[in-house]
Amino acid sequence: ALLEDPEVRLIAFTGSTQTGRYLMTEAGRQVKRVCLELGGNAPFIVFADADLEQAADDVVWLKTSNSGQVCVTANRIFVERSIHEPFIERVILRLKRHRRGSGTDPKATMGPLIDQRALKKVKSLVEGAIAAGARVRYQGEVPDACRNGYFYPPVVLADVSADMPVVCEEVFGPVLSMMTFDTESEVLRMANDTPY
Repeated sequence: ALLEDPEVRLIAFTGSTQTGRYLMTEAGRQVKRVCLELGGNAPFIVFADADLEQAADDVVWLKTSNSGQVCVTANRIFVERSIHEPFIERVILRLKRHRRGSGTDPKATMGPLIDQRALKKVKSLVEGAIAAGARVRYQGEVPDACRNGYFYPPVVLADVSADMPVVCEEVFGPVLSMMTFDTESEVLRMANDTPY
């Protein structure tokens, strides 16, 4: 009904690709403008000549802002093989500085996930990746005061592969899935290997 209302001239939507297709089709029938931010799986690429301090700052900020629950955050982190270890070390050092807590805690830098379903999804993605061969390089702790909430600690996974759901799906959590590459053409192929 809202789509057919003549007073509605623009449909703006952030959400799933499936719902976005429906809205675009229906808005097209009414010749209404649409603004869609649909599912994504953004890459974060770090080449050997990058400023590793800045790159580590940036990727940690992306994955801890709103506890990784941002539609446009990077989910797939590609690091040139020659700097993989030094980069992971920098990322872990930064993650260790984060403090999980409620919004009423002035010292907290990371809050909870949105609900129980989100917490179960992130746990499942991480556990599935580990079962498929990913290695946990770092996993933060959830303070005792937060154990009854929907808190999930930041996790750094190495040895992930492109076919793992933690890489293929939007995570919406503080999970950093690291993959290595050797050449620019290889990483561009990997970065573009997504249906989004």
